[in-house]
This record gives sequence, C-alpha cells and structure tokens, in this order.
Amino acid sequence: MSMSNNPKTKGKTRFGGAAAAVLALLAAGCAQQGYPSGGPKDTQPPVVAECEPPNGSTRFGGGEFVIRCDENIQIKETETNVLVSPPLKHKPHYTVRGRELRVKLKDTLRPNATYTFLFSGAIVDFHEGNPLPSFEYTFATGEALDSMAICGSVTDAFTHEARKKPVSVMLYAADSAADDSVVVRAIPDYITMCAKDGSFCFAHLRPGRYKVVAMEDEDRNKRLNGSEAVAFADTLVGAAAPPRPGDSAARFDTLRLAMSKDSTVRQRVTKSDFVRPGLAQIVTAAPLGAGWSLRLLGARDSAFAPITHLCPKGDTVRVWLPLGADSVALRIADSSTFADTLKICRRTGAKAHAAAAPFFKTPAKSHPYWDTLWIAFENPIARCGDSVGVLSLADSSRSRAALVADSSRLRAHIDMALRPGGKYQFVLPGGLLRDIYDRPSDSLAFETACTKAEDYGAIKLTLLDSCPAARRLLEMTDEKGGVVRQQRLPADTAVHLELPHLAAGKYTFRLIIDSDSSGDWTPGSYWLHRQPERVIYFGKTLDLHANWDMEEKWQF
Repeated sequence: MSMSNNPKTKGKTRFGGAAAAVLALLAAGCAQQGYPSGGPKDTQPPVVAECEPPNGSTRFGGGEFVIRCDENIQIKETETNVLVSPPLKHKPHYTVRGRELRVKLKDTLRPNATYTFLFSGAIVDFHEGNPLPSFEYTFATGEALDSMAICGSVTDAFTHEARKKPVSVMLYAADSAADDSVVVRAIPDYITMCAKDGSFCFAHLRPGRYKVVAMEDEDRNKRLNGSEAVAFADTLVGAAAPPRPGDSAARFDTLRLAMSKDSTVRQRVTKSDFVRPGLAQIVTAAPLGAGWSLRLLGARDSAFAPITHLCPKGDTVRVWLPLGADSVALRIADSSTFADTLKICRRTGAKAHAAAAPFFKTPAKSHPYWDTLWIAFENPIARCGDSVGVLSLADSSRSRAALVADSSRLRAHIDMALRPGGKYQFVLPGGLLRDIYDRPSDSLAFETACTKAEDYGAIKLTLLDSCPAARRLLEMTDEKGGVVRQQRLPADTAVHLELPHLAAGKYTFRLIIDSDSSGDWTPGSYWLHRQPERVIYFGKTLDLHANWDMEEKWQF
C-alpha cells in the first residue's frame, strides 16, 4: 500500500510498463522481419453486376449500353477480344469509368435484328488484370430476341484435334450465299468464335438456311484469303430451335466441320539457282505432274548432254550442266497447263568459286541386314567399275563384289549377300568410277556393321473393312508421328498385312481414304467444293519390343 503512494515508485512502475511494451515490439520485429502482409493475391476475375439496358432487352434503340461490374475494371484489346454478331461496319467506342464499361454504337442498327456482343477476355480487373473469360451481352431491336440456333465443332481434318489458332465461324443467309465468292466480297451475316475444344454455337439466329464457313481469319478482315485454313458445310444449314435444358427427347443436330489449308495451289517456279558449279536447281510450288519435261533452249555444248533428276517429293528438279556454264535457258512443263521459260545465272562472288563437290556421300556405319547396301554420289556417274574389295572383320576372309548403278546413276549398290550381325570393310580403289565430268573417284574405305534379326520386331495386322471398294492408303507412324511404312490396300473385306523388320518403339496406324488416288492425303478445297480426304485412326498405340511379334485386328 505504501508503495502505491510513493511518487518515485509509481513513476518507476509506469516507465517499466512502457519499456516492456517497446521491448516486446522490438522482439516481435526481430523474430519476423519484412513488410506487413496485404493478404493473398487477387486471382478472381471481375463479375458483371448489372447491365443497362438489361441483358436480353428488346426494342433497343438507345445507341449505347453499360456493363457494371463488382470492382474497378479496364478494357483491353477490343479489336481481338470483342466479337459482334451480326458484324458492325464501324468499331464501337469503349469508355471505362471505375466499375462501368460504356459501349457507344456508331452504326445504324438493323430493324428486327438480334445483336450479340461477345467479350472474351476484354474486361479485366483494374489492379491485377484478371480477365473475365467470357461474357455475352444480347439485345434485340425488334419486339423479341431471335431464338434459332446452329451449333457444331471444327477440328483439324488430318489430326481430328481442335486447331491451335483461333477459328472464326461465319454464317451467310441463303439469299446471299448462292455465289461462292461471298466469302471474299462481303462480311458475314453472323459470326462467332470456336472455344478451345473447337465447339461453337449461334444462339440468336433468324429462322432460315445459311452457308456455314469456318476460317482462321489471321488478318481479321472477316473474309477468306488463299492462305487461310478453311472448313465448310457442303449444303445450306437450317437454323433450328435448340433443345430445352433437361429435355432428353429433344434432338438437335450439330455440325462437324473438318478444317485444312486449301490445297488449290497455282503451279509456278518458286526458286531457281545454281547450287554449285555445274549444278542448277529448280523448285516448284507443287509436285510436278505426270509427263513433266525440261528442255534446254539456245546453244549447248555438243560434247556434254545435260542430265536431269526429279527429287522424290516431286517439287525439285536438278540439272547437271558443263562445269564452266554460268547461265542456262530452259523450258519446264508438265501434263497440266503449267509451263515456264527460265534463264538461270550463276551468282558472282565466293559462291561462284565454290570448291567441287566430293565424289561420294559417306555411307552409314550401321546397315539393316535385310536391305540393299547403297553408295550415293554427289554427281551422276558415267562409268562404274565392277571390283570392290570386301573384308569380313569376323573371320578376316577377303572377297570381291560388283558395284551396280541404278537408272539415276546417282547411287550404286554392292552386289553381295551380307550376313546378319556381320561386320565388313569395303575398299573402292581410286579411279574405279568416273562421273559425268570425267573426274576419277578417290579411293574410299569404310566399315559397316549389319544388324541382326533379333534386333527387330514384327506386327501382323488384320483389317476388317465394311467398305472395301474405297481407295485406301495405310500409314504406320512412330511415336513422333513420322511415317514408318505406307501401303496401298487391295480391295478386299479382310486384309492381312505382315510388317517385319521394325525397330523397337511405339507405333500406331491411320487409314487415308485416298479418293483421288494421289498416294497421299489431299486437303480440302473450298473453291472446288471438295472436302478433305477422310482419315481414320487406329484406337491404340502398340508398344513393340525387339525380337517380338504382335498380332492385331482393326475393325472400322
């Protein structure tokens, strides 16, 4: 009691309490340093609270509408993130103030029409930029909203997957769709975008029939150009009433559109040049058709006959000329309407003085035991010797083999049977070969190890087809999608295939309905009214091991 009445003691007690509080704060600061937490980062997109006029209004005629959100917002990239259907001639004016987005229209709207504004990521919150993924604002200038629908999906014609690039789907009313050129001369009557899974839906259409065209509208002009991938319905599509939620008896047909790059390519020469002294090369936009020809024009060296070779893909021609030739005039044509006259000149400078090409291309060090052993040349050969030295590294035995050139004279095979698992050294003496320039070959020695039968697996595949009359092309692909084998199937209900000599790995199959018998998949053409050739995929991947045999059946 006396202590509480002592002023010194009382003051000392108050100081002690304040110091304790300060020390406690300092201790807390030492225990946990840093800035005060502001809470978790905002990852939620803004939410639309109300619209004015309300979403789904009729008799719209005010020329503008307002979207109000639950937080402050921004608007971004309206050119790409806002889609208006039916399209407007003039871009609306967008103004943001706090939580409000005001959209002012500059067009005179159509009477008795339903308009939809699709905001796909255009509305974002002010601080973090979280986008509102998708929001539709719809209004009608007439007494009621149009309620017919056309829905469907767009997938890649070859892979059956959704396209990676954005896809626009366009509708053209029947009265304007009679002419195919409507896709390049006019904007569509309605437009929408595919979702990431390729699906689309027009939900507010007038009753009627429409041309349906989907495109990767890369230049965003709402018109098709020659380089854009396209998909289209073969006939006009009627808009229908969508099924009501929960009505399991309702039937609503959905479109399935297959997209590809239009394969209608104007044949032309895309590149022509000298690759090196004596060798010119011509590249065309598409493979040359059957019966292609190349004819030299003007004076020529009578002592040297030019040699031409069409590369396997069919779009590159190589022409061997005298080494001193610095220009050549020629005419190239095929059995179609394509023909072109060219003059190819050698460039001056370092490339003009490039060293002559080596005689041989280096053979592989490993060779499939069951295949022919080829030696390739940089230039066609004029004379082929018949004596190649062969050393078996397994037993040191020696022998000789003939070297036999093929019709292109750009390669020759060693005419001998190779043992599975055998290792060989081949010796070609200098001067054994001469090329078209009468240049003798250098000596060449190389070693090759042959594979063994147990290094490979095999697949036996039985195909059961209900439409055997169709022209069909089977492709076997590896894990990376590369074509390992390709085979045309005979017209039969059941086809039994044996696929030997396969390296261990994962494989699957696809079947191309090769309608034009081109030996390859043909994309579609909007202008020729041709859909892409159908591709059917085997339902599973086969995991093949070395020295294994697998048997599979494919019913399609």
